[in-house]
Amino acid sequence: MLDLNLRGFQFVCHSCGNGFDEPEKVQEDRGEFWGMPAYEEMWYCPCCGSEDFDEIQDSDFEEDEQ
Repeated sequence: MLDLNLRGFQFVCHSCGNGFDEPEKVQEDRGEFWGMPAYEEMWYCPCCGSEDFDEIQDSDFEEDEQ
């Protein structure tokens, strides 16, 4: 289960363990598709830059409160 210090955050990073409210969004250029520019939206942890994070649910804390 998650550390109670993460309560109040919306996301938790599995690489650095930090909590944050919103991931950093980056648009990467992927060239062209049928003559139009193509982009891919990538979401990263603002603390370490990892893509390995999850949204925190209230049920993630249930066992810690007992």
